[in-house]
Amino acid sequence: MAGAAELSRQMSQSRMPVGLPAAVNPARQILAQARIPIVEDAAQAHGTRIGGGCAGTLGIAGCFSTHDRKLLSTGEGGFILTSDDTLAEKTGTFARLGYLTGRQHGVNYKLAAPLAAIGLRRLSRLDAQIAPPRSLCLL
Repeated sequence: MAGAAELSRQMSQSRMPVGLPAAVNPARQILAQARIPIVEDAAQAHGTRIGGGCAGTLGIAGCFSTHDRKLLSTGEGGFILTSDDTLAEKTGTFARLGYLTGRQHGVNYKLAAPLAAIGLRRLSRLDAQIAPPRSLCLL
């Protein structure tokens, strides 16, 4: 197992688990041993709780979608959650045209202000929106 973990570390910079959130725990242990950070695909997991944590917070970053067909919708776009200050700075710089410094590549991935306002309003109602389906899961 140690050989596989080392090979995986050498071949990888990060991993993005996709699928059922419960399957993340074994992957977290293996990847932690190999020092490979997890970037979590939480595109449709707004409000999902896994054990003692929330979807999107199990790795170095969690990626969410706010496409029109998602639970938390702004019509387009998405967001990244991270508790890593360096990663937050790098993603923020990249999404804002590299701060136009000419030293770093960047793109214009900012969500338009009206769409962001819609997202914030809908976020305040997220718990009430997911309560009925969550109660069915507890039966």
